[in-house]
Amino acid sequence: LPTGGPIENNEKAMGPLMIQGDHGSVAFRNIQYKLMKEITYSTSDITYKTYYGNFKTVSDFASLKPSASGSIPELTVEVLENENAYGSYYAGNITVPEDGDYTFTIMFTGGGVFTLNGQKLVDLQRADGYVNQQSPVALKAGTYPFEIYNFKDASWMPPRLGLSVESSASYKQTLNAYNSFPPDDEPTAPILINPGSEPRLLRAFLDFKNDRSQRLTHTIGVGDPSGTHYVYDLKSGNLVCVWHGKFVDATPMWHDRGDGSFKPLGAVQYFFNNEPLAFLSSATEAFPKMEHEMQLSNTLYKGKGYQIEAATFRPVFLYTYDGIEVTDKIYPDDNDRMITHEVTIKNRGTKPGLHYKIAEGKSIIELPNGMYAIDDKQYYIKVSGSRPTIREINGKKELITAIDSSLKYSIIW
Repeated sequence: LPTGGPIENNEKAMGPLMIQGDHGSVAFRNIQYKLMKEITYSTSDITYKTYYGNFKTVSDFASLKPSASGSIPELTVEVLENENAYGSYYAGNITVPEDGDYTFTIMFTGGGVFTLNGQKLVDLQRADGYVNQQSPVALKAGTYPFEIYNFKDASWMPPRLGLSVESSASYKQTLNAYNSFPPDDEPTAPILINPGSEPRLLRAFLDFKNDRSQRLTHTIGVGDPSGTHYVYDLKSGNLVCVWHGKFVDATPMWHDRGDGSFKPLGAVQYFFNNEPLAFLSSATEAFPKMEHEMQLSNTLYKGKGYQIEAATFRPVFLYTYDGIEVTDKIYPDDNDRMITHEVTIKNRGTKPGLHYKIAEGKSIIELPNGMYAIDDKQYYIKVSGSRPTIREINGKKELITAIDSSLKYSIIW
């Protein structure tokens, strides 16, 4: 580092910084560094009031006579006698030691209001909600009054109340008692599902690419004894993702009330999210887009479930597309180093333009060995018996092929 004086506790640009080695030197210019400070925040004069009843808003209890009241050294929900159907009120002071931009984070179950120095920062009038909200505030050094109203009428959630503060130059500091909002709030042993000597099938929701807004509601996970697993979308007839290793974590689905979803256990390779089979009238027509709220009755795709293959106990998926019968078979291959997908068509008819989308990505490159590298070689496609086409639609590359009676390709990742 450069010499010539102490490093100040703020952010600076310095350079050039020269690093000398055995094979020359490298210059790094405009390097930014920032040192965090230990700042002590404090609370004082904290009082509380508690109320009991099925409250829906703060106004339902704010003017009532409290069941109990008093002073406490720290902000905590442990003043409550009941774990549900309650209202509570806290007041006190928060001291910040210097001028700055501060971020207050408040967390609670149920609903409530958080006010600092007369400014309402959080207002959630919902008895079964959950808040984890950050509120930035510019403050001068000094002491400021705060108020917190909290109420809950949701027996499946524990009473929780947490408050923390930080600035752009300081670490976060917790201002509540530990048990009021413990860091590992509801620890539970994970519910892990793995196949035994035969494949394991599990219906559940899947958040595509870990995105809750892209939740797929008709997926089935297939865990294979080989350690190569995949998720298939029964709503579109599509292979959604694959991975090696352990199968799935079903804790989100089966713990407590659950939300119906599972999580693949491993480095997941996602593909695309729409129907792969379609009649295209031209080389530039896009495949139908699977809208999140689309009903099954609104598409040409009709799922027919699956059959269990007698020799392997693996599923073979069945569906129809515009009257065409389709059989979908997916299995590990080549000593489990890749997964193979076989699509078989029956009752093809004479309608022209039937195509299958094999892959989608930002980039698709044909390699000298005839394979295709997807998204900077994240995975490879090897197609048997046909030569697919690379095209660009709506800013994305697609690997598609015309299909009449069958298609077989393998995925290596």
